[in-house]
Amino acid sequence: MLSNFIKGELPLWKSYWIGGILMGIISAIISIALYALLGFLIVKNIVFLVVLIFYTVGVWRSGRDYIGMKSLVFLSRLSCLLGIASEVFNLFILI
Repeated sequence: MLSNFIKGELPLWKSYWIGGILMGIISAIISIALYALLGFLIVKNIVFLVVLIFYTVGVWRSGRDYIGMKSLVFLSRLSCLLGIASEVFNLFILI
């Protein structure tokens, strides 16, 4: 399923909603564990940024084959890019 996600073979709604929820949970667990071990808040932001980039690739590729309203493809991609921009901004605040 993960390879289907990254190749963009899942429907856009599955990539965006289910992928986003699952990746949010996974990145939260990983970042909390690493923060507990290392004690650096910047680790959380780096983990979230890496997961967001991975998530964006899957959503972006799923949008290629989407047959419905093209505005939904645009909005899903915009949402991913804004998430990445937000994490990059948060990362620079911590540095």
